[in-house]
Amino acid sequence: MQPSAQERAFAAEVERHRAAARVTQDWVAQRVGLSRSKVSEVCGGRYLPSRQVLDALITALAMEHERAVQLWKAAWEGREQRRRAERSSRQEVPDDWSSLPVLPVEVRSLLRAQEVAARELPYQLPGARKPSLDTVYVRQELGSGTEEAHDEQHRTEPELDERGLLRERAAPKPRLAVRPPARTVQQALDDDEHVLVTGGPGQGKSTLSLRLAGEIAARWSGGDTPAPLAEPVVPLRLTARELATRLDLPFPKALVDSIGADYGSLLWSEVSPAQVARRVANCRWLLLIDGLDEVADPADQSRLLHVLEQCAAPGSPYRVVVTTRPIEGSILAPLQRASAARYELQPFDEEALRRFADNWFDGGTGDADRFIRQLQAVHLDELVRVPLLATIAAIIFEQFGDRPLPDNQYELYEAYLGYLLTAHPTAPGPFDGLRDDLLQHLGRVRLRTDTSLVAAARAWVSERLPVRVGWTEELTTFLTAVGPLVQRGDDLRFLHHSFAEHLAATAGARELPARFAADHHDFKSLLHNALQGDQGRHARAVLLHYTHLHRDQADHVVRWLHAGGASHHVLAAKLLAQHLPAGTEVVDDFLATTRAWAMTAEYLGAEVLRHVSRAAHHPTLVSWLLDLMRDDRAPWRSRIEAATALATRLRTVHAPEAVTLLCAVADDTGVAVTDRLASAEALSQCGPSERDAAERGLRAVLADPDVEMSDCRTAAVVLASLSPEGRDAATKALLDFLDDPLMPNGDLVEIATGLVEIGVEFHARCAEVFLAVLRDPVDSMTGRRDAAIALASLGAQHLEQAAAALVDQVGQRRLYRFRRIAAAQTLAELGPEHRTTAAELLRAMSMEHHLTHADRRSVFTALIDLGACGPDEAAVHLRRTLEDHQADENAAYWAARSLADLGPVYHDEAARHLLRIADDPLVTGYEREGALGRLAEFGEPHRTAAISRLRRDLADPDTDPALRYDAASELSRLGPEFHGEVVANLLDVLTQNLRPYDASRAWRMLASLDTRHEEAAAAAQLRLLTPTTTEDAYRITFSDQPNISAENVDRAAAELLRVIADTRLSMTNRQHACAKLVGLHRRFHQPLLALTIDLRTADRFWSTASYFTETAPRVRARLADHIRRVTGTTEDAEVVIAAVRAMVELGHHDESTASLVRAVMVDQVVEPNTRIRAAILLAGLDSHCVEEAVDFVADTTPHTRTWFGKHSLLQLARLGGDVTSHAAGQLSRDTDCAAKRGIRRVGHGPPRAA
Repeated sequence: MQPSAQERAFAAEVERHRAAARVTQDWVAQRVGLSRSKVSEVCGGRYLPSRQVLDALITALAMEHERAVQLWKAAWEGREQRRRAERSSRQEVPDDWSSLPVLPVEVRSLLRAQEVAARELPYQLPGARKPSLDTVYVRQELGSGTEEAHDEQHRTEPELDERGLLRERAAPKPRLAVRPPARTVQQALDDDEHVLVTGGPGQGKSTLSLRLAGEIAARWSGGDTPAPLAEPVVPLRLTARELATRLDLPFPKALVDSIGADYGSLLWSEVSPAQVARRVANCRWLLLIDGLDEVADPADQSRLLHVLEQCAAPGSPYRVVVTTRPIEGSILAPLQRASAARYELQPFDEEALRRFADNWFDGGTGDADRFIRQLQAVHLDELVRVPLLATIAAIIFEQFGDRPLPDNQYELYEAYLGYLLTAHPTAPGPFDGLRDDLLQHLGRVRLRTDTSLVAAARAWVSERLPVRVGWTEELTTFLTAVGPLVQRGDDLRFLHHSFAEHLAATAGARELPARFAADHHDFKSLLHNALQGDQGRHARAVLLHYTHLHRDQADHVVRWLHAGGASHHVLAAKLLAQHLPAGTEVVDDFLATTRAWAMTAEYLGAEVLRHVSRAAHHPTLVSWLLDLMRDDRAPWRSRIEAATALATRLRTVHAPEAVTLLCAVADDTGVAVTDRLASAEALSQCGPSERDAAERGLRAVLADPDVEMSDCRTAAVVLASLSPEGRDAATKALLDFLDDPLMPNGDLVEIATGLVEIGVEFHARCAEVFLAVLRDPVDSMTGRRDAAIALASLGAQHLEQAAAALVDQVGQRRLYRFRRIAAAQTLAELGPEHRTTAAELLRAMSMEHHLTHADRRSVFTALIDLGACGPDEAAVHLRRTLEDHQADENAAYWAARSLADLGPVYHDEAARHLLRIADDPLVTGYEREGALGRLAEFGEPHRTAAISRLRRDLADPDTDPALRYDAASELSRLGPEFHGEVVANLLDVLTQNLRPYDASRAWRMLASLDTRHEEAAAAAQLRLLTPTTTEDAYRITFSDQPNISAENVDRAAAELLRVIADTRLSMTNRQHACAKLVGLHRRFHQPLLALTIDLRTADRFWSTASYFTETAPRVRARLADHIRRVTGTTEDAEVVIAAVRAMVELGHHDESTASLVRAVMVDQVVEPNTRIRAAILLAGLDSHCVEEAVDFVADTTPHTRTWFGKHSLLQLARLGGDVTSHAAGQLSRDTDCAAKRGIRRVGHGPPRAA
């Protein structure tokens, strides 16, 4: 065998010192008393010297004594381990399961214990029957990818708001993952040495590990069951929480102690650390580590993963299988580094659920059919895709007899918790009256901390009851008898983490007032958190449980949310989707509002519809969806959502009609690509009978010349899941797109991500794509975030590459701070370690010179999202802006909004500032209407007055049309009851002589709110591409793209190219056209490039290079080469500076461009202002030149205007230059008081920390 790692390390140390000393091996041999050949073996790791020879080596080669001795000792240990492994390998390896050796008695005891443990479900659900392992499948996935977000509590560090309520940190964003044909557990274990299995709560992870260990153990006992995997292995199934708490011990000892904790009295004899440290009868151990996500301490989690990485090393006596909930891919880097294949447990589909029911109800009495029919009758089909919930539903079905099953998760869990009281009858005792309160307290403890539940229960009970001898054991027995808890070692564990979530939400709900009052401080805080997207998951659960505990208040909650704006409507829809028990009349009223949203193309309206369509408990939902699906006036998006619900979730008699509509849309090339894609996706969920239609629609999407790559990615991933032929077509399409030289970075990332999701064979090439995008020096963040996350998910090495690229981005001070902040936020998504680094970088950024109000707000908002800054600290910084009289209304407006986002405690203060902005007659921009819109969202006492003012501004014909549009925009988000009024006034606004920018916005909103105006809006948007003749009437917004319909794309491109080529038009008009054309579609980038190059003789149109940053690398390279050639023939310093700036933006600057700038800076013939600009540009290109630029600018500014000198010093300060002394010198020379004030601000240095 090869030398061990420790032997090689010692050999490398000797060879390094020999080489450093520049002596031969003969010379060393003479000094230490060995032959030359032995010295050669020492340097090659094939011979270990004695201690006496080691001392001679240390003296001869001047080695560091302590380090050399440590390496030598480690090498001796490594040699002994290697020799033991060699002796073990000489034993006969069993060929298969038919020729198994005899195991030691201690190991046989361990196998019997695992057999016994496997006879029960891992969570030992009272009432549960033995499941069949053949209902459990796994499938490959990318990183933390799932098809949709699991509605679960992610085990990130908990955060509490200002009132002590739980506020979850944003969970990792899910990624769409492909569903290749399901693979059995055996196939996965036979194909891969080490396996990582992820799944949501109750998905069957622990069942899988326990049953797998039990079946392998039974096979060793002589059972005739089929072999669970090809290689004979010895199973060792342990919980991650038990193992993680013992990592301060040697690993074999930690394994043995964990075995005792997990199996206890099931063991008749105890294995020794020596036995688990090596192969058993030359068979490897199969380490099954269950529940990695339940290790709450990130440090313990990281240590365990690094230990398991060593267990998966080549030559190790272990194979490793780890189960966990989906967690951030970078956390799992050690397993990925060990080449562990990643799989995701597949939820029950219709066939698997039927198989589960048949296995459960094996009496042949028809119970399985009745169970399935009841699930369908109460619309639990989607809920019981989770095996744990299917198990609970089956238990309750048997207990309820003829009674119908509950139709929602809350009542299902409550029914099961009630069943537990009868499952283990106990005599009356002192703890009976505390049962509910105690269980809910323990649920809250588990959700917030990872402390001992036994200790928490004892402390809680001792404060409420007098204690007596033996009471602690009685308490533990009581809890395991009447609660969803099981004893593990000396502690208690919940049968499943979702029980803790349920009980914690109930505990929070019980603390709320019995009557709903939105202005009560507890409800204020709860509602604010519930509106926070992913972070509000627990708050929404508390609110849902409150309505079940106080059913008479459910209508009040829905009515209050209904009276709010779009975000409140989304929250109401989410709660109704989870079966909030509101009355029929209240839900019908909300459905009417949802119908109004559904008649628009507004994004938030679509969110409301998507959730409401899952409120299957409402009796009129089916007829309501059917009516919407049949409404020709409704947008396709809404009709498709209704058809999808009818065809895939509700499965009513109207399903065939819904499928017919979906097929028609998927095949209609006149329908927008996104709608065709949505229809094809829905058909793919309708079962095998609709697979051909789904494939046909998905192939058509991939073939559409105007398709966006994000849609292509989704289409390809879904198509790949339907059949081998579909997979081939999908991968060919994506590979062809990847080879397209005109593909921009953002599109390349979408394509590569799709390929990674489809198959591991594409990972290497896609990693190159992701890394190239991350390292592209182009002045754009497009694609970088998704590239970093995707790259990090491919393994530890790639994770470090992604992190290094992002840290480099944050450190480039020449970039706009918002881009650097975005890079830091992306870095934080790569894992806890990188989250800490990102917070440190953001803190450092907050101390930089010349931090604008917008920069400060963005930095501290990012820090809050990372959990690295509290709301009080952020409020201090926001108040600096609000109290700064020199801050403009835009800075004040956004600061006030951010202050309000910190929580309801700050709403009154934020409202005062928003009112000040709205009342200021000098505020004439969108900030005034925006302030009124935000005040309306606060509710009363601000809502009525704010809406009144918005309606007045909207209807006033003398108000500037831009402000009327802004008022319309705010009102449209406050609810569909204002849409009719908004549409009428927009039609009036459009009769006026508008700036093209305002007209474009008005037409876009009009088409979005009333689809009857879509054709007129499309024609108007096309006309608006032709520029006006009056320059001052042309308001430019380069980020605003025209809403061009698919059939008008080519006509729009032709018109934009004509405008760009017309040198009689102003440069502003032509630049505007260039920006629009770049954003129109990638296939127009090549003709735009050709035209730009042709125009070089007519004018300096190539100064529009900044608009090419969103084009393909090859397009940018050609333009940069052209600019470089033009620059080489000019003596105009201004042209040189503009050209270098363009090349920097395009990502094509090098030493030659820096030389061009330096030449301008030192040319004394050039005007001082131009030379100063060259110096600043040089400092941005090379950080080593910053101080040189500072000195140069300080020496040159006396020859320029004071304001220009101040501005130049500020720019250099932003780049990291120390300008304090120069600013002080200029201050002492200046006699202009205004100038003194400006220069003084430059010399104050970076802001002080709060």
